[in-house]
Amino acid sequence: MVRNELGLFNKTICDWASFCREVLIEWSVKRQGKIGGKDMIVEINESKFGKRKYNVGRIVEGQWIFGGICRETKSTFLVPVEKLDKDTLLQIIKDKIEPDSIIIFDRWKACKMRDINI
Repeated sequence: MVRNELGLFNKTICDWASFCREVLIEWSVKRQGKIGGKDMIVEINESKFGKRKYNVGRIVEGQWIFGGICRETKSTFLVPVEKLDKDTLLQIIKDKIEPDSIIIFDRWKACKMRDINI
C-alpha cells in the first residue's frame, strides 16, 4: 500500500486527495468553453450535491450544479447555481452551448438552440 511505502498518515492522504480534487475542479471550470455545434446533441441537467443530516433523510444543505455533455464530442460544462429558475438556466445555456445544437433536458422536450427564445 502507498501509505505504508511512503510512511504517510491517513489524514495526510485524505488532505492530499481533497487538494487534488479541488485542483481538478478549478481546472475543469476554467477550461470550459462552449459545447455542441450544428446538429450535435447536448444533454443538460441539474443536480444538488450535499450531505444528509446524520446520513439519513433528505439533503438539507448543498450546492446546485447545472451541467451538460455533448454526445458526439463528450465535452462538458458544469456551473454552480444559486437558483434553478428560467432566467438563470437560459443564460447558462446561452453562454455554454453553441447555436444550432440540439438540447435534451428532462424538463423540456428536445429542441434546437435557435428555438429557445433568448
